[in-house]
Amino acid sequence: MSEAQRGGTYDVAVVGSGLAGSCLAAILARHGHRTLLLEAGSHPRFAVGESVTPEFGARAALLAATYDVPELGWMKNFQLLRSRISANVGVKRNFTFLHHRDGVPHRSRETSQFETMTYPLGPDSHIYRADLDAWLTKVAAQYGAEVRERTSVQDVDVRDDGVTLDCGTERFEARFVVDGSGHRSVLASKLDLRAELDLATDTRSLFTHMEGVGSITAARPSGDRLSVPSPPDEGTLHHLFRGGWFWVIPFDNHKAAQNPLCSVGLTLDRGVYPDNALPAEEEFRAFVARFPTVAEQLRSARPARDWIKTGRIQYRSKRLAGDRWCLLPHAAHFVDPLFSSGMPLTLMGVHEVAGILLESLRTDTFSAARFATLEETSETNVRMQDRLVHGALQTFHSPALFNAWFRIWALGNYHAALGLYRLVLNHEATGDRAFLAEASTPLHRRLLGMGLSSLQSALDEGYALLRELADGTASESATVDGLFRVLAGLDIAPPQLHLTERDRCHLSSFTLFPLIGMIIWGKRHAPPEVRERYYDIGWIYFAELMRSFGRDSRLGAGALWRGFANVHWASSRA
Repeated sequence: MSEAQRGGTYDVAVVGSGLAGSCLAAILARHGHRTLLLEAGSHPRFAVGESVTPEFGARAALLAATYDVPELGWMKNFQLLRSRISANVGVKRNFTFLHHRDGVPHRSRETSQFETMTYPLGPDSHIYRADLDAWLTKVAAQYGAEVRERTSVQDVDVRDDGVTLDCGTERFEARFVVDGSGHRSVLASKLDLRAELDLATDTRSLFTHMEGVGSITAARPSGDRLSVPSPPDEGTLHHLFRGGWFWVIPFDNHKAAQNPLCSVGLTLDRGVYPDNALPAEEEFRAFVARFPTVAEQLRSARPARDWIKTGRIQYRSKRLAGDRWCLLPHAAHFVDPLFSSGMPLTLMGVHEVAGILLESLRTDTFSAARFATLEETSETNVRMQDRLVHGALQTFHSPALFNAWFRIWALGNYHAALGLYRLVLNHEATGDRAFLAEASTPLHRRLLGMGLSSLQSALDEGYALLRELADGTASESATVDGLFRVLAGLDIAPPQLHLTERDRCHLSSFTLFPLIGMIIWGKRHAPPEVRERYYDIGWIYFAELMRSFGRDSRLGAGALWRGFANVHWASSRA
């Protein structure tokens, strides 16, 4: 941008060039609006939010199609992300949960697993955020956004006729300001937006990137094979224990890997393990030493950057928007990293804010009333996340309890991804943008498929059962039985998911033949409202499969085979 173009009034100023801010800036600039993207630091930089879900991939594809920014669709699966954005990513074929007791090696049956999508829609990725965020900022700049790094916003003045951002040596004028700067939100501080916390979840975290993290397969007792189909080293690994959990998110877990780092962290229930003054690594190592299998996996691990130790990580805001301003999701609220819900929630927020702003800019009206539906939906999603995570924390001591509870989350992931991909694939096949517009209906504006009333009811009923257990009015075995009764009452789950088979440690693999069975079930036996909104994609899905093979084969037979092998075969760490 030339000096003659600088100055004047921007249409939108976006504070923070992370995932949310850069995606939004790219969309606004792509649609011809003068956009300023302000970043207090500089890229590349460390950021958490590295493990994604099938819903994240579907929302990335939806965002790209809706706003005609195809680059955003490259985040939707491992193949595209690795070939188009960063070679430093890891593959994510599963969520695996191992339960641990003090002083006892992990037992194979005390495991739960949910697999992610397979080719061509999946698998998911472990995103190396330093690369992704830097790349997204470049995408925004290529579409015309003005990017200013090392430009810290010190004050914001929101008036009836515009916004002024004071950056010390520079001041910027804009018609509207969006804050995507995370928990240290400039607007939240300026406008005193942080609300008193009334969430049940109360956790803190310690985390870093490490080198030398071992394979969980090698760390476990020899001869005691895990009873799950997907190698845990090729997914996000959760070590669960009473009152807390470790995460292990490797970037070196496929044959073409070149990033030796692994994201490792520990999240603790503050009701069980209150805040203390111990150095982060000392406290982390003390917890590792309690669990022999975790200790063996991390025996040679060493930090590659400084540790971060937090106090309570939950926060909420009284409002998300006002006249001429709004907060993106991570600036507005956060619950917990468990189940990786923050990443799809971020893209959902970008999708909704972009639509509101494009219309506001067109009509030159910037009232808070435009965000009323977003405010309501965000509150509902935060409450849902809180119940899901807090409920899970009550089950970590019991593999049987967790194996029942996590199925509600898994079923929600399935429906969220299926419903959103159905919109994208139907649009691609027909060119009809009415499919994309369906994303704004209540069904798809709820995280984890909770727009399905029966699924939300199952969550609420299950959480009530867990509260009875916590209050001492129900036994653990009765609670497990009750959770499976709730699951059995759901008529929205294909039998191929094995939702009510309590002796199984995992649900379905989303490979070709199970998917064929699910689609046939959906077309013939699903309730009418589910059949119409999720299962009209049979031939379209297979057309996408053939297109993907054709597209990838143009890279050459060797490249096609390597991509397929990297997705489906054992990791370099196993």
